[in-house]
Amino acid sequence: MEQSKTVVKIVQVCKVAPSPTAITTTTDSPNILPLTFFDIPWLRFPPVQRLFFYEFPNQNTTNTTPFSHSDILPRLKDSLSLTLKHFLPLVGNLTWPQTSYKPIFVYDERSDAVSLTVAETDVDFYRLSGTNEFLEATEYHPLIPNLDVSHERAAALALQITLFQNCGFSIGMSMHHAALDGKSVQLFVKTWADMCRSRDCDDDDRSKPLYDRTVIKDPMGLDSIFAKQLRDLDNGPDNRSLMPWSFKQVPSGSVRGTFQLTSAKIEKLKQYLMTNNIEQFHLSTFSVTCAYIWVCLNKAEEIYLSSQISALGFTVDSRSHLVDPVPETYFGNCYVGKVVFADAKRLVGKEGLAVAVKVIGESISSFESIKGSVLNGAENLVSSFIESFSRSEYSEGIATTPSRPIVYYIAGSPGFEVYSSDFGWGRPRKTDVVSIDRARAVSLSETREGDGVEVELVLKTQQMEAFASFFAQAIFILLMAQPIRNSIRILDISNVTPFLSDSPDSVTEFSLPLTFLDTFSFKFPPIECLFFYSIKTSDPSLMASTLSNLRHSLSLTLQSFLPLAGKLTWPPTSPRPTILYKPGDSVSFTLAEFNVDFHHFTRKHIHGAAESRPLIPNLIINDVSSSIMALQITLFPNIGLCIGATFHHAVLDGKSSAMFMKSWAYISKTNTPLSPELTPFYDRTTIKDPDDLYTTYLNRWLANTASVKEPEAPSDWVRATFELKRGEINNLRRWVSIQWEEGNKSARNLNASPLRLTSFVLASAYVLTTMVKATEGETNRRVYFIVTANYRRRLDPPLPENYFGNCVGSHLGYAGEAGELSKINGSAIVAGKISEVINEFEKKGVMEGAKERIKSWGVLGTESQMVAITWSPQFDIYNCNFSWGKPQKIEISSVNRKMISLMESKDGSGGLEIGLVLKKHEMDRDLLSESVPTIPTVSPPTTTAVPRSVTDAEPIFATADTSSAPTQEPNVCSATNRL
Repeated sequence: MEQSKTVVKIVQVCKVAPSPTAITTTTDSPNILPLTFFDIPWLRFPPVQRLFFYEFPNQNTTNTTPFSHSDILPRLKDSLSLTLKHFLPLVGNLTWPQTSYKPIFVYDERSDAVSLTVAETDVDFYRLSGTNEFLEATEYHPLIPNLDVSHERAAALALQITLFQNCGFSIGMSMHHAALDGKSVQLFVKTWADMCRSRDCDDDDRSKPLYDRTVIKDPMGLDSIFAKQLRDLDNGPDNRSLMPWSFKQVPSGSVRGTFQLTSAKIEKLKQYLMTNNIEQFHLSTFSVTCAYIWVCLNKAEEIYLSSQISALGFTVDSRSHLVDPVPETYFGNCYVGKVVFADAKRLVGKEGLAVAVKVIGESISSFESIKGSVLNGAENLVSSFIESFSRSEYSEGIATTPSRPIVYYIAGSPGFEVYSSDFGWGRPRKTDVVSIDRARAVSLSETREGDGVEVELVLKTQQMEAFASFFAQAIFILLMAQPIRNSIRILDISNVTPFLSDSPDSVTEFSLPLTFLDTFSFKFPPIECLFFYSIKTSDPSLMASTLSNLRHSLSLTLQSFLPLAGKLTWPPTSPRPTILYKPGDSVSFTLAEFNVDFHHFTRKHIHGAAESRPLIPNLIINDVSSSIMALQITLFPNIGLCIGATFHHAVLDGKSSAMFMKSWAYISKTNTPLSPELTPFYDRTTIKDPDDLYTTYLNRWLANTASVKEPEAPSDWVRATFELKRGEINNLRRWVSIQWEEGNKSARNLNASPLRLTSFVLASAYVLTTMVKATEGETNRRVYFIVTANYRRRLDPPLPENYFGNCVGSHLGYAGEAGELSKINGSAIVAGKISEVINEFEKKGVMEGAKERIKSWGVLGTESQMVAITWSPQFDIYNCNFSWGKPQKIEISSVNRKMISLMESKDGSGGLEIGLVLKKHEMDRDLLSESVPTIPTVSPPTTTAVPRSVTDAEPIFATADTSSAPTQEPNVCSATNRL
């Protein structure tokens, strides 16, 4: 067996007894407790070992020396002593007197107490209590106490508290399985936690255990049958040994992995199964989850290659299924085991999930329909347990004959609510069943956030990696929101941590507060970007090297971008959300393969808006925390790859996300430190907020309970990318200048705001009017636009361009009525309106009216049309060269029907690339080329000189070029690049 990496220092071993005052207090907890037929089958089972990790709420804890004298250990000891008065059998010992035909628990108040070990360790708390990486199976073992067991006596409970320096502590438990089942374990832990947090619960009868053994009816005399079967073991006939059977050592190379199925994914799995005519079976969360795990395990361990049959064992809580139901607080064992079988090859086939859920559902339905039927076959429990332990399947040798199939066991239940065990320092950061590592068992619990099921298991490393791949891959394929022509295949889901140097100056923890500019985007949908690269190779070693370099360079880049590996958190005790990175935090890194036409995505043509959805990774978001970045590499075999990046918008804007991508590419290509312009600047003190806009913006989000999540794109939505070349922009500039001048003359508008003829303004105006013409609606509908401005140089004091975070503001403008904008001079009208908005904040400052600005957004009316102009040519995003050249195509996938994206042309010639989403019939109208035929370029009349204030003005995003103006509206879109 491999030696554990976890080293602990034993500080104290003590005994905790029920408090003297408690012993004299009237209690329903007996001093002697006989076993029932539910308990006896577990008599020789190894102890159940459970582990709870708790994080210190105060991260300023200085050292471990005062731990035993601090508030934590005395509170845990005192509350344990008070709790034990209600759980006297746990304080006592299991014996099997000659005068009794079955074992009994006996508590002697003069000498019995629970063993409590106090230990310290300097191992990485966050790694052991995290879910981001596999752990060696034995790493938890030093955190678990030994249970004092002999042939004659066996303790019921042992505890260990281990302090992790400056971080938190763990509570390890070893419990005799004949004393209690999982539900009773959690009743004890919950009572202890409640007592520690608030001693008022001492008088709460609802949480007190019920020990009355007369509620368990045994008309068949099963306890006598089971006791005799155990006495006959090992050359009986009177073998009363209490020594547990021994599992073989944990196989070398075994690792422990934790996975999650969210409630939403489980519901999707149920929907998938119902479409396969499985609705008549038991589609509970438990049965669907177990079926899914069973299928993935059979695939990962390739059981079908060596065995015709695969089996799954699980236990059923009988409390509510007996003829005479037993109260939920009944203390002891009240579970029976069930085993179901399926053809191993069918389990890994196309209908494997349906096959698995059918046999599990049939088993559960069989005892739910008739009270008491849960005990059918119970007389074989002990013999079946003995048979299980006589097999070699708990070690590296696996029985492979059809008559002795491989059996996987399910332990635990989401219904135990183990994450509700709050001792006063918050919910557990992680909880684990350690003893599954020698029993081919899978532990189930609710997730910490309560939004699904947490799955824990132990496998050899190779099998665990395969399981992780199947676990993620099947979910992804089954839960695709939109049908696609070919399926994507998830090859791997892993995590990349920031590269940690040995330097004493390396960061161990990093926190970053949000500013008011971040809270403005607090609930905006994520930024989603796709980068398509052409890599024509069929050499697998070259692609493997490429992927390895991507991971390594990402780890190096994250050294400078620690917030992206952390989480956005908002603990209940904190008035404000914050960005927090802790050692062990990481970025989700998915590797996939997509067998579709690479050029389908890279050409500038129309394709379904949802078609690129499989290329985009998802953030992990719940009520208390959110990941900040997720990455996915999708391989298009022999031709290229796509890098999909998702960023939480409350943490960074488009400029910062572009800076990260360029930094990653720079390190990947050069393997040198970042240049100053790519090194993020984090100083939040440079952003002043005298009007407390932070609170204004945050309160507005909190008051808005409506979901801001972007819905999946309907099937009739399409996405297009087209290009405005530099010459076409020049034509547009001349046209808009003339039309704007003529419009002001006819309206005698002598005080019009100066017109800005930047590429940004011209392209935005042209595309907006085109969208207005294409979009259905009343001609008198009001049309608005949003200009997103970079605030970095516009704040007082200004910020450097490498400032990391959100430093943009959205400025709303009214363009006019749709009918007016559809006329020949529509682009000039909109260009003038956009210029007015820009001129306004350039003159008065971007913070002028900021508090009132957000209030106006909710009163636009449902009949209006609004278009947001996002991204920027100045991001220079096509400069992301990882050493394979520039991207063939970049898609801002988060652009929806109310947005357009602008970025520089790939060739760097001064043109613009424009992305947008419309309904298919709207996109098919091809309005970019229908209005006026192309005209030759002419010199402008001497009377139409562009005002000096325009050409001298600094652009909002793009650089204005000046040239002559045409006399008619130009056709700016070439025939091959039409919408």
